[in-house]
Amino acid sequence: MPLVSIIIPTYNSARFLSRTIESVLAQTYRNFELIIVDDVSTDDTVSIIRSFAEKDSRIRSIVSDTNSGGPARPTNKGLVVAKGDFVAFLDHDDEWLPEKLQEQVSFLQSASKDVGAVVCDVDLLTPDGARRPMHVFHDYPTKESFLTAVLCAKFFFMFSDLCMRRETLDAVGLLDERYVLGADHDYYVRIAQVCLIGVVHKPLIRYAVHPQNLSRGSLSLTNAIADLELSLDTHAELFARYPRCYRRRVVQLGSALIAVGNMKQARSALRTAFFLNPLALDVPFYLLLSFLGKRIHRALKTIKNTV
Repeated sequence: MPLVSIIIPTYNSARFLSRTIESVLAQTYRNFELIIVDDVSTDDTVSIIRSFAEKDSRIRSIVSDTNSGGPARPTNKGLVVAKGDFVAFLDHDDEWLPEKLQEQVSFLQSASKDVGAVVCDVDLLTPDGARRPMHVFHDYPTKESFLTAVLCAKFFFMFSDLCMRRETLDAVGLLDERYVLGADHDYYVRIAQVCLIGVVHKPLIRYAVHPQNLSRGSLSLTNAIADLELSLDTHAELFARYPRCYRRRVVQLGSALIAVGNMKQARSALRTAFFLNPLALDVPFYLLLSFLGKRIHRALKTIKNTV
């Protein structure tokens, strides 16, 4: 039974962490090491980690010296010491169903070697404890289909459902610590260039939604914009090969810039998107919004999405 290294980066997660760790300890697949890396929490997170580590020798606790402002650096600290034949990730507030590791390890063991990673479907865990379907993955039979989905941001980016071979980690390397919110997207872009990804069509993750959720606003839109600009620059040559994906991401950038009131840069981005496809109607819509201001932008965008 191969060893699986599980990486959990934490920061002020005392409210959720016990439930998350318990979901790992409940796995039917037992041969794992759980590496929890804390990013200088100011609540009881570290004491919770240590209390679990004292009871289970498979749990290793690492506490950073300084806060990094995002999950990439603590995740990398876990990856550096990981010993597993497979590597899996888990956000500090999500949960795994008991068969999650068993299903994914079995999938990779039976798949061809060009399948270097696997994801699974996701359920939503609401603050009141309710559970409902959230995301069902498509199959990606070719590297081209996987890469296109990732570049166009039509792939569901989260780490809690990812399990990959050690060979994939060796080929891709560590997360890019320049990102605050976008390290997961960047990592999937890099994975998509070296291997296929498989899908276990079962909801084996419970994705938590709560006010402190990282991807739902606890970090500013400004950081998200910076991450998107970094992605467009870092992967410029790759986006040049996929102009449709590049255009889609530039429109998203323009919309985000409008939302923070940076109208000049928004129009610059939107002009780039316009020349890539002058017949599309989304760019004129956003250009109009750039002249109407942030409040009108939010209101009209809500109406557009509703319609």
